[in-house]
Amino acid sequence: MVDVTTPLTASGDVRVRFIGGYEDRDSYLDRYGSRKKFDYGIIDADVTDNTTVSVGYDYQNTHNSSPTWGGFPLWYGDGGSTDYTRSFSVAPDWSYYDFESEKVLAMLEHRFGNDWQLHGTATHEKTEADSKLAAPYYEPFFSSPNRETGQGSFFYTGWNRGERKVDSVDVYANGPFELMGRAHELVIGGSYADQSNDYDNRFIDASMSVISTTGTALHPIRVGAASPRSSASALGRNPSTRPPDSL
Repeated sequence: MVDVTTPLTASGDVRVRFIGGYEDRDSYLDRYGSRKKFDYGIIDADVTDNTTVSVGYDYQNTHNSSPTWGGFPLWYGDGGSTDYTRSFSVAPDWSYYDFESEKVLAMLEHRFGNDWQLHGTATHEKTEADSKLAAPYYEPFFSSPNRETGQGSFFYTGWNRGERKVDSVDVYANGPFELMGRAHELVIGGSYADQSNDYDNRFIDASMSVISTTGTALHPIRVGAASPRSSASALGRNPSTRPPDSL
């Protein structure tokens, strides 16, 4: 991570700060990994001795591979309890969750002579999300996995994409005052936000099996036009098979 602050003028009345970082890591969970990067920059300018104006930009990008989604069956179909390893995950290697956001902001701060202050902030934010996920679906004792074959449960799948935009304004003033011989602090202001959302959610066609008797996952794979709620199949034993790019 990098965090740098420096003046842009000799007097220091205009300053800039930049924060940037990158993270790429794996996990104790099977197949799970995450990659994150972020940037933040802001310029502060003292336009008068009592007034500061700031403009900034914030960016975040996150990619999660094979994220978990939902829980695991607790019992086999015969009523016995399941036993998973600490690293156990049913997330297939083609599943992911991507998140990207951008925000621009402007701020105003004015300091009055009587210790009162006025603050104003306006922001515009755009967020995009894209994910392909799979999680076991079961009803205890009715669709719990068979102890011998691992069959019985189903995968619930989802391809979820969307965009959100938010415009907001926040203005408030705060300062001290005296009433009935005692000192008080007052904060008064208001906020406004306008948000729009556009999302698309659908199933991913797949044939799959869920839990084996050894505690390993049998992963969903794309097989033609199979139903996303199709029965367990040995085809699911191939975790390296990915859905086509057209999904």
